[in-house]
Amino acid sequence: MNRTQTLKRFGGGLVVLNALLLFVGVDAFAQDGMTTGAGLAAIGKGLALVGGALGTGFAMMRAIPAVVGMIAEDPGQLGVGILLIVIPETLVIFGFVALFLI
Repeated sequence: MNRTQTLKRFGGGLVVLNALLLFVGVDAFAQDGMTTGAGLAAIGKGLALVGGALGTGFAMMRAIPAVVGMIAEDPGQLGVGILLIVIPETLVIFGFVALFLI
């Protein structure tokens, strides 16, 4: 297996891990005596987090190999590379903020 395939598997694994962790987290919202509206709000909160995590995983799956290649060619581009990796992480932050807005 070459390096590109390894990075793709790692990125895909991150997507699956994020989805599993967030679906388990949705179960934490389930409480006795919840109304239908509260249950739907909990599902919406979980979907907001899952959507953000999946979007981040897919973005990172493409961005990380490109950044590693860029840094391998020019180590002076490390700061730009870190910035390109951090930008997709804001999707999870937006999903987390949406938790409190729903």
